[in-house]
Amino acid sequence: MLGSIKKLPDDEIINIIEKNLCEQIRFYGNSRRTRLIDNENIIKFLSHISLPFFNCVIFYDFDSKNLEKQIKDFIKYGRSKKTSLLWLVGPSSKPHSIGALLEENSFKYDDRMMSMAIEITDIQNDLKHIDGFEIELVDNRKKLEKWVHACLRGFDENGKNFSSIYKFERSLGCSKTLPWVRFTGVVEGEAVATSAIFMGSEVAGLDNVTTIPDWRKKGVGASMVAHALKFSQSLGYNIGVLQASDMGYNLYHKLGFKKYYEFKEYIWKYNGVAK
Repeated sequence: MLGSIKKLPDDEIINIIEKNLCEQIRFYGNSRRTRLIDNENIIKFLSHISLPFFNCVIFYDFDSKNLEKQIKDFIKYGRSKKTSLLWLVGPSSKPHSIGALLEENSFKYDDRMMSMAIEITDIQNDLKHIDGFEIELVDNRKKLEKWVHACLRGFDENGKNFSSIYKFERSLGCSKTLPWVRFTGVVEGEAVATSAIFMGSEVAGLDNVTTIPDWRKKGVGASMVAHALKFSQSLGYNIGVLQASDMGYNLYHKLGFKKYYEFKEYIWKYNGVAK
């Protein structure tokens, strides 16, 4: 595990953030409900969940001719499985000019993911007090079910993928001793927020930070972030990293995270529907 982030040049931090994301996807590939293609040229994650993130390419190193074949083959897969697809353009992906090639093959630029990092000891501690709010570690199937429900509500999903996502998450295990640990924010028995932390080889990767609509802008998200990072710190981690959407950027920035890079997200929509 790495020590102080302050001693690292920005380009090294960018590589560390990307490495953690790749390690997390590789961990997901341990699930018997997924397929992982992982070699020196490509990391491709495939599953039975019909959401783009669960059918994605996150790293590739091809010349333009071979890359176009990969794109076309990926679209064939999407059509056969009736799912939308995600292609990430990251710092070490080659060629960097892939955007035009993806758009020529029916992918469309969708969003950006802002790579951010923080030295955990620097996280802001002036968190709001929330009456009745507690954070529980997800360590059994009943708690996992609650976590998945809250996560889907937080991401404004309609719940149709609950069963497939729950089975996928269950296949990864529920234990504080595993690399993937989840937390649920609860008020009077109601799950109102989620977070998760992936303990990589060098840094801890924050993910799945969500809050259901009725509880947004009350300080819940900040508490979920701080709790997950403090948990990883108790295991010896000094640096936390994440990929932020535009919606989440201000929260992380206020907590002390610094932006280092922007991944670009390209989506291929099955039958014109992204979800």
